[in-house]
Amino acid sequence: MRNFLKKGGNKILAVIYIFLICILAGMVIVSCTEDDGPDNMMTDNNHFEDNPDKIGSVNSNSEKLQDEEVGEDIVDNDSDALVEEEEEEDAGGEESAEEGGQTEGEEMQNEEENPEENVEEEIDYSSSDNFRIVVDLSVQKVFVYYKDKLIREMICSGGTVEKPTPTGEFTTTQKGPDFFNPKYNQGAYYWIKFYHDYLFHSVPFDKNGEFIQEEIEKLGTPASHGCIRLKLDEVKWMYDMLPLGIKVRIY
Repeated sequence: MRNFLKKGGNKILAVIYIFLICILAGMVIVSCTEDDGPDNMMTDNNHFEDNPDKIGSVNSNSEKLQDEEVGEDIVDNDSDALVEEEEEEDAGGEESAEEGGQTEGEEMQNEEENPEENVEEEIDYSSSDNFRIVVDLSVQKVFVYYKDKLIREMICSGGTVEKPTPTGEFTTTQKGPDFFNPKYNQGAYYWIKFYHDYLFHSVPFDKNGEFIQEEIEKLGTPASHGCIRLKLDEVKWMYDMLPLGIKVRIY
């Protein structure tokens, strides 16, 4: 009986020891689980909350990257704007050059079309030897030359068949501001005598000093009593500018 109790007591103690070991192992496992639990994670979050500079530095780096991208876009836009401005300047320069070329071309064309105006700037009106006047009755025009260069071409009206203009070589000898001929009841401005009573003068005016429209419309055709009629501004130029003593050829 004693042996049986001894053996039974030993078994009971062994069971108790095993039970205690299991309890201790369970406590250890629970302790480890608690260390890895949500409280410990909160501690880590608190750690980040306690270090806002680190979060801020991350955000700051992101903002810097955004700013750099925006800056690059601005630079690209500025570059595009500069390129556009340069293209506009180039286009403007080309247009200016074209306009300049057109202006020079137009000036050259005007010079070719109006040789009288270009020569006139260099004319010395003090000597009659440099001038000559040619009247072509076939086309009813007067040509004025300076040193053999044509400086004026003017439409005129010479005499009719009944009262023709004399032809030949003549010289201008006298001039006056106006006259009136009672015989024809007509007058004229700026007369220049070249042969006897034959004159260069304006289209005629009536007794009231008014130009006769019917006679104005005859310019370019034979219509005078033998004189050479011209437009008022053109005969005034001859009267004001040309000296007396100029050779006149009429044919």
